Amino acid sequence: MDAGRDVAVQVRDLLGCLYAIVEKKDPNARQALLNPARGVAKAVKDLTGCAELLKATRGRPSDPTAIAENELLGAASAIESAAVKLAELRPRPQPKVDDNLTFDEQILGAAVGDERRADAGPERLGMHSASSSPRED
Repeated sequence: MDAGRDVAVQVRDLLGCLYAIVEKKDPNARQALLNPARGVAKAVKDLTGCAELLKATRGRPSDPTAIAENELLGAASAIESAAVKLAELRPRPQPKVDDNLTFDEQILGAAVGDERRADAGPERLGMHSASSSPRED
């Protein structure tokens, strides 16, 4: 209980220091942030340690409730990670089909990546050779 209160007190001190810096606009006052910031970091570390102690004494690891809780926490973490990755994704550009090109040129363009590319040398020769070769029935 005291660890939580200590975090709140340290954060209040840090916010008070920030307010004083904003009001005075003194560049030297930024140095005064170090002690309150270190106090917050230490208080949060202590609170985390208390939480770990509570977690260790709370129940047996073989308890179905603890197992389910751990599984749900893992799933929530995976979902959050997937949501971040999805937010960063951008849609792929849709290929533009040119109806003026022959079927062979469209296939070649899709394979090479540019339907109007004329210097596709070996690919173009291979496509024409394959399309003009006799077909087996």
